[in-house]
Amino acid sequence: MAMHLLATTAKSVGEVTLMAGAGAFLCHRGILNESGTRTLSRVNLTVLLPALLYTRLSASISFELLGEAWGLPFCGLIFIALGFMFAWANLQMISVPEDVAPSIMVGTAFGNATSLPIVLLTTIVGAYPELVGKSETDPISLLSLYLPVQHLLMWLLGFNMLKSGAVRAAQGAQGAR
Repeated sequence: MAMHLLATTAKSVGEVTLMAGAGAFLCHRGILNESGTRTLSRVNLTVLLPALLYTRLSASISFELLGEAWGLPFCGLIFIALGFMFAWANLQMISVPEDVAPSIMVGTAFGNATSLPIVLLTTIVGAYPELVGKSETDPISLLSLYLPVQHLLMWLLGFNMLKSGAVRAAQGAQGAR
């Protein structure tokens, strides 16, 4: 069972890696520029992921599910708080420019918490339906109880932290002139 789970997980990670590699290739060849990657990222975060979550969520969400999985949104808060604490601890040990620290904090706190869990959860539960047990619940709907908290914090807290780092970098560049 462990080897099959490893192979299934490796396949999912391989698919994501292949897509990222295709993007890197398109950038390297000049087909996709920085503006294009920014646009694709925004489309992914604002249209594609919410659409996936909505289509999966609308079919299987219920008050019963909310009653059973009420802790998942709190897990999102805990996960992100631990990420910030881990980043802060690491920043205490290394020396980085002041304008770079917010990017490290945000990158560590939010990590790959958006797309990768969807791919892994879908693949693993697809390969091992017994992991879900007797529940008829779509695993994506469980994840969708966590992701809104993550997205809310990412856009409210993470975006403002990155913006403050960019402002500090711009001020530093003006001061250097």
